[in-house]
Amino acid sequence: MAQHRMAQVTYDWLKTKLDGLLEERVSLAEELASLGHGDDADRAQSTMRREDLVRLDGQIAGLREQLNNVEITSTPVSADRVALGTVVALCFDGDNTPERYLISNDDEQADGVTTVSESSPLGSALLGATPGATVSYRAPAGTFRVRVAAVSAA
Repeated sequence: MAQHRMAQVTYDWLKTKLDGLLEERVSLAEELASLGHGDDADRAQSTMRREDLVRLDGQIAGLREQLNNVEITSTPVSADRVALGTVVALCFDGDNTPERYLISNDDEQADGVTTVSESSPLGSALLGATPGATVSYRAPAGTFRVRVAAVSAA
């Protein structure tokens, strides 16, 4: 499988998520092992837990695949330009309240900020922009303008 790019902050977030799912799987497997072959209610509970285990295994496999096929992008040394892995504070046209966004690849997420894919209309318009710059981008609902209030390393 081809590698995809990911910022270190996102890799760390996904790794933490994977670790949590692995802990949940151990607990669920222990619970399943403790269930007996009793009455219908016990069998129903056992069936539900096995289905939960299958769901968890699918999530774990997906995260492992993502984490094993990744190229970590270096966090910009200086956050003077919008780049993959930076957090950008944006003011949308007509609103002076900045909103924070992580510029990411399509799979990335991070706690506390909204993600914008580098390949989206907004993300691609922002790449290379500096604080104070106003950029325009076309989206299905029309053309929009945003001002880059600040850029920081994730």
